[in-house]
Amino acid sequence: MLNTDFSYVFEGPHVGHMPNTLSLLEISPPEVAVSAVKLAEGSDDMIVRLVEYTGKDHTVRVKSTVLGRDLNVHLKPFEIKTLRIPLDRGKPIVECDLIENPLS
Repeated sequence: MLNTDFSYVFEGPHVGHMPNTLSLLEISPPEVAVSAVKLAEGSDDMIVRLVEYTGKDHTVRVKSTVLGRDLNVHLKPFEIKTLRIPLDRGKPIVECDLIENPLS
């Protein structure tokens, strides 16, 4: 699949049940960046990687209206943090290493 064109469909406004504006993820404060969003290897969990790039401690709010999740995580200066967010709301969000193994 490498070096192949993406297939896509142009879609215009249409009637639907979703709100006019909807974000997969909302991250605050803006000093923290999302460096990756992808499906986990071997499951339907979502992997979200956060990076603090200003050299300051931050408590970061990660909100996903689509997944029905809202949590706060702490990032140290220049820290990279990887979260595994299960689509099943009954399962906890787990912090992982860079190859998606749970830290605890």
